[in-house]
Amino acid sequence: MSFRKSLVGLVAIALLAGCAARDKPRVERTAADHPELSTAGAIVGNIWYTPGRAITCTGGVILAAVVMSVTFGQSYDEGSDILHGACGGPWLIQKEDVK
Repeated sequence: MSFRKSLVGLVAIALLAGCAARDKPRVERTAADHPELSTAGAIVGNIWYTPGRAITCTGGVILAAVVMSVTFGQSYDEGSDILHGACGGPWLIQKEDVK
């Protein structure tokens, strides 16, 4: 029993010491503080995102065409899912998306 009490005491002391050593929480700066950073982030993001999206869409079109050709149109739903998954959705990042 003495060992258990000692162990519980050590754990309690370690937890209390860890809590006492914490600093005050830091104030996080948000994109709302700097709206120009949101615009810059959207522009930089579009440099990578839009060409990557075009490559993915092109690959999706080719893959959907292969699926439709190999199955003679019997897998229309699968081909449609591939095409819509690769080409659907927004093609540009807006500054609201970065916030």
